[in-house]
Amino acid sequence: MEVNFLLRRVVDAKPVVCDPRGHRSPGAGPATATPTGWGSHRSRLCTVSNTIPVRTLPGRTLDSTRCRRCDEQETLPHVLGFCHHGELLRINRHNTVRSLIAPSIRQNASYEVYEEFGCVSFGGSPRRADIIIIGRQKDKGVILDPTIRFEMHEQQPQEVCREKQVMYEPCCQHLGAQYHITHWTVLGSCFVPVARSHEKL
Repeated sequence: MEVNFLLRRVVDAKPVVCDPRGHRSPGAGPATATPTGWGSHRSRLCTVSNTIPVRTLPGRTLDSTRCRRCDEQETLPHVLGFCHHGELLRINRHNTVRSLIAPSIRQNASYEVYEEFGCVSFGGSPRRADIIIIGRQKDKGVILDPTIRFEMHEQQPQEVCREKQVMYEPCCQHLGAQYHITHWTVLGSCFVPVARSHEKL
């Protein structure tokens, strides 16, 4: 089975329900809406339409557009993806996505799947790959690093994939020696068209 097919199967079969607490106004009190109530749907709609009440939203504030937690511009991409105040929520979101993808790939008995696997880059620099997939029958391995980014433009998935390739391709030599696998591929996003740009398992 192809890696991109497995990933799509995970996304289609087990959608991640957005927690409205992760999308409320920064600095606001506890969220009262339930994940299945109107508050959750409203939060999703506001996120998609980029109308979450952040300070850069026109008419939201009269004094400053700076983040209430740091000194950057308080945009929705900043709040969801960069502000240090939400770092633990982002880590938890990332780990949730990883824990959905890996078990689905493990359903194919011909693959060995490892999560949060330590590897070594050039010069002895340590790295930690999110998911390692090994297909010994075809002598192929995949370093899969699913990335969650705020959508900015159509080429972003390809840019993320190239970014991860630069980061993890130097680790392929170390992983090849450890697992005796010759051919390695680095995938940096679930949304990259794998069939066109990468060799499949």
